[in-house]
Amino acid sequence: RVLDVGCLDGIIGIPLLKLCPGITYTGFDICQEAREGLLANLTQSGSNDRASVVAKLSWDDERFDAVLWTEVIEHVQDVHGNLCQLRACLARDGRLFITTPWGAYDKGHPPPKTVYGTERGHRGHLRVVLPHEMYCMLDQAGLRIEELTCEREAFTEQMQVIARPIPGNALPRVTFVAMAALWDWNAREAKRDGIG
Repeated sequence: RVLDVGCLDGIIGIPLLKLCPGITYTGFDICQEAREGLLANLTQSGSNDRASVVAKLSWDDERFDAVLWTEVIEHVQDVHGNLCQLRACLARDGRLFITTPWGAYDKGHPPPKTVYGTERGHRGHLRVVLPHEMYCMLDQAGLRIEELTCEREAFTEQMQVIARPIPGNALPRVTFVAMAALWDWNAREAKRDGIG
């Protein structure tokens, strides 16, 4: 069972349903336009029988094996509250998958005038999350990072995280899989903060 929070029109969900025929998929987005786009794309792809689209989540009732939160953390006001809700809907051995742009992606690019009809700041981003900040945010929400990867492409840099709930009172552990794209100052910060 997969929950895609901030699913847009199925940019990840549709390919995932095609690649993994055994999954059931739930797409959630606060934007009605995005949900309608996902429904249309599910119909077009023939994946309706294994997928649902919801406008509201019942955080206490359902548990998911995988929760996708891709390109969302940089847009939300209450990161801690959202992470706690995502943790609550994970199955016991579930995993939370997070991606976020950082670094050069947020520098020097003009913002769009609107995002789904709402005036937003720089690409609608409220923050840039660096690796050591991601560790702290997840730790405070009771999640342990299993893998954190930073990659650099032509004009973007992206952080990818796999996390799971911390069982009981276990101490959190972080593993960095750092690509050559990590800038020297990021490595210095991680070392300074004692997590590198």
